[in-house]
Amino acid sequence: MLHNVPLPSNFMKVTVEKVLYGDLAVLVPTSEVTIVAEALHTFVAWPRHLVKPIDSTVYLCTNTNKLYIRYITF
Repeated sequence: MLHNVPLPSNFMKVTVEKVLYGDLAVLVPTSEVTIVAEALHTFVAWPRHLVKPIDSTVYLCTNTNKLYIRYITF
């Protein structure tokens, strides 16, 4: 669940720690987050296949936009 909405099966819930390209659209927009810059220190949904590990707690999230995230599981 993300903001009381079920996640698609191929997505994961992540929290954004650092934004590199803030003016690009997030893949699953919400009423509060439509571009990457608005996602800083909040949760977003991101496709599993685009999340790559950097170390045990930090992952690189890619598309055309790149941002650092911490993967959160519940």
